[in-house]
Amino acid sequence: MKVTVYFIIFIAIVCGCSSSHKPSENNSISGWNVIAKKVMHPDPLIECDLNLVNQKTVFPLSNLVTEFKLIKLDNATKERMISVNDKICLSTNHIIVYGSGSQTTKLFDGKGNFISIVGNIGDGPGEYAPWAETVQIDEKNKRIYQTTIANQVCINVYSLEDGRFIKRIPLVEKGNRARMFVDTQRERVSVLQVPMPHANYIIWEQDFSNHVMGGVSASQYQDANYTNSAYGWNSGCIEPVLNKLTGKISASFVHYFPTKDSLYHFENHKLIPYFTVNYVDNNNIPYHTIDELNRYFLITLYINDGSVFKKLDKRIIVDKETLKGCEISLLLDELGNIPIDFIPTFQNGFFYYNISPEELEEKIRVALQSSDVTKKNKEKLTRVLDEIEPDDNNYIMIGALK
Repeated sequence: MKVTVYFIIFIAIVCGCSSSHKPSENNSISGWNVIAKKVMHPDPLIECDLNLVNQKTVFPLSNLVTEFKLIKLDNATKERMISVNDKICLSTNHIIVYGSGSQTTKLFDGKGNFISIVGNIGDGPGEYAPWAETVQIDEKNKRIYQTTIANQVCINVYSLEDGRFIKRIPLVEKGNRARMFVDTQRERVSVLQVPMPHANYIIWEQDFSNHVMGGVSASQYQDANYTNSAYGWNSGCIEPVLNKLTGKISASFVHYFPTKDSLYHFENHKLIPYFTVNYVDNNNIPYHTIDELNRYFLITLYINDGSVFKKLDKRIIVDKETLKGCEISLLLDELGNIPIDFIPTFQNGFFYYNISPEELEEKIRVALQSSDVTKKNKEKLTRVLDEIEPDDNNYIMIGALK
């Protein structure tokens, strides 16, 4: 992998792909209808009613994201290659790739250069099997925090400089598909997990010495569908989502049996419902996810054809301040107005999408054939297309939330 390749791709995209579709963000919102209301429950709760959504608009990704980059990951050796099934963890200057596709956790710098494998596969101290479940990067303290999918009894701590194992932080109880946020300075850990029958907490805060500071009992959130299995899920499982944004920890659950649910804030050791959705038919709720962004809530609905959370149906965005909202067609205006019909991730202040060179090439070719793409965009997209090679590693689309 050549450094010049990263540089060319970065310049081609970041230096301002203009968009003939790009509406004024303020003008768009001013014309939207109010589709949500604030009620007391007993804390303030925003209720969005999808029956009130009767408008649709083009919405450029640049309204949500700044500093967009397309990063080609290092492909110099086989161990550096990643899968589209892998998860991504981002910080300002680093990219970590982990999950079932790669098995090992891989550390790259912000330009896509490979640094090291984080820890090792195995059963010894600092080792993990079969793969990591959740990862956090702490740039300031040069730490990586990681839990594994099969043995969530502790958090392994590694060096951000070389992936070297440093120590373990024990958890007060074994997690079930647990998500965590570590505050290094305060030596505190917040953990969210599936509320299985044996679980004491659904979410808790503890210190590094295994003492509970406070938490929320799992009993009121437990469900007959949540049963024990090898990795803590079954056909009715939920996947916890823990997101640190604007100084607050938000928590939600992705249900594989779709149900009416809420996005919560974890404050003062309490789960406080903050945002909920009334669907067009609450007796036939679609597969969905809810993302909290800095200024908006983003509701994504999926087609229920057996490919769970794979095929996009529609997106609805809600402005937090005005409670106005609209169905949106999200456009990747920084990359030739490519329609975002794929499923990116918004997490901890970042946007990302892990894309194979084959998929990227296909999307660029489609964009180049569009009558809406400008001459300037065509030139830039063509330069990116010319850099794609058959043996490339995956590319990561990255941006910082506004």
